Amino acid sequence: MVFPKQIRFFGKKKATYFNSIQMRKTFRPESSFETSFMLQQEFDDDVLAWAGQPQSFVFNIKGKLTRYTPDIIRRRKTPEGEKIEIIELKPNIFANNESVYTKHQLLSEQFLDRYNRPLTVHTEDDFYKPIKAENLARFYQYRAYDFSRYDLDLAFTHLTDVKCVGDLYEMCSRFKASPAFAPALIAQKKVHIDFEQPFSLDLPLEVKYG
Repeated sequence: MVFPKQIRFFGKKKATYFNSIQMRKTFRPESSFETSFMLQQEFDDDVLAWAGQPQSFVFNIKGKLTRYTPDIIRRRKTPEGEKIEIIELKPNIFANNESVYTKHQLLSEQFLDRYNRPLTVHTEDDFYKPIKAENLARFYQYRAYDFSRYDLDLAFTHLTDVKCVGDLYEMCSRFKASPAFAPALIAQKKVHIDFEQPFSLDLPLEVKYG
């Protein structure tokens, strides 16, 4: 995978922001790597809440005070119940470095001792799929679309024969809905596509509503 070469680090002089629709807050990712992970939190139905670089922690490690700020803290549903996760995002090219790995191990021990939760390191192997990242970015703006002025029960009676994305767009155009209506149905998972497949009008789509 050549993804590490594609990472853009934004730097302190270039302000880049991520507007979370779910959390109604603005976060400041430090790289395109972090932005991609933030997008996935917004689409993950198991993520109940999350924050980017929410707070700093100070630990005494080997007699030296060390300040550390996690990239992400999230609350997520698991089969065992709700779980708080403290996450460091690190591309493999850095995570596999011996000194970085040792630092993460020491920090994880500190979090376990103080909060009974480890620090978990996520690399591109854990979450990054280029096609999925592209699709999530394509549909993200429609997560905020307001359906309240529509009778969705009535709308979905017209979608029973929809089999692909092209069918959905064509059918929505018939009842003169907003151009954002069809992509918003996809973004808010009122209809379902496989985000890991390349986007096209022929992409299969499943209608599940109610």
